[in-house]
Amino acid sequence: MLNGVESLIEQGAAVYFAVDQEKVIATCMIIPRENCTWEICKLATNEKYQGNGAGSAVLKACMNHAVEHGAKKLMIVSNRILTAAMHLYSKMGFYEVPIDNMEYERVNIQLELKIK
Repeated sequence: MLNGVESLIEQGAAVYFAVDQEKVIATCMIIPRENCTWEICKLATNEKYQGNGAGSAVLKACMNHAVEHGAKKLMIVSNRILTAAMHLYSKMGFYEVPIDNMEYERVNIQLELKIK
């Protein structure tokens, strides 16, 4: 799931994990892009743990990391079929914008959040 993560971390990315009894139950990655924009990606929660706040916790950790490193905007490219993730992104204040990055084949929605 995190192929090539080492090179991204060398470029300033960070990966956060939620752990329960030595078992990873959720993960999320934040990657610096250009113009003080950071991309949130690789959000995943073990199906058994969905709804317990683990996904929210790692997403918030990524958001805080980006803000602490000067982010002015956060972006997410995703797929509408991921309804739990879409609900979480909306709850965190992300809103839909036109897709400007077709780098990923399965993307059909782009979201962003401007940092005040």
